[in-house]
Amino acid sequence: AKQLPDHSHLFTYSCVDELPDQKTYDCLVVAIKPQKLREVLPCYQHLMTHQTLVLTFAAAVGFREYRNLLPPNVSVVRALPNTPCEIGQGTTLFVAEPQVSDEQKLFVVQLLQATGLVEEVDTEALLDVGMLISSCSPAYIALLAEVMQSQATELGMNPHQAKKLVEQTLLGTASLIQHSDLTAETLRKKVC
Repeated sequence: AKQLPDHSHLFTYSCVDELPDQKTYDCLVVAIKPQKLREVLPCYQHLMTHQTLVLTFAAAVGFREYRNLLPPNVSVVRALPNTPCEIGQGTTLFVAEPQVSDEQKLFVVQLLQATGLVEEVDTEALLDVGMLISSCSPAYIALLAEVMQSQATELGMNPHQAKKLVEQTLLGTASLIQHSDLTAETLRKKVC
């Protein structure tokens, strides 16, 4: 076990075999590739009780799959963060199984708020919709920035200056949309 600096009550372990056997845990965070779930989750089952909450970030793995992999009465929350979470400006959506308590949901929100906005959705179908909006879209926004910068450079602008202009334009526009009473559609039409 390795103690985390500045957090005397937190420890990291490099593998499941290092975890103390006599303990059970209130929350298990599953942050692995979905194809590894069947291999990894059984290794942790002896550490779970009916009070254990499994918080999973494995995209495209539904509650039904977890019911096949986990002991009965273990509650599951599925969460989907996006890449801006790396700098505390992200969006994380989550959906909870019906048996997840309000206290457990509050714990999830408090844990995830360090990464940005946290929103609960009612169904797994809405989590999938949210994934399209918040988890996939950073790639499209980055592509837009890439193309804008590339075109400005091709037209003779200094690459450093083009980068700054594109970044500020995207940041400013996002901020304007967020803080204005006008809809995104109205703001678009005002420019057009």
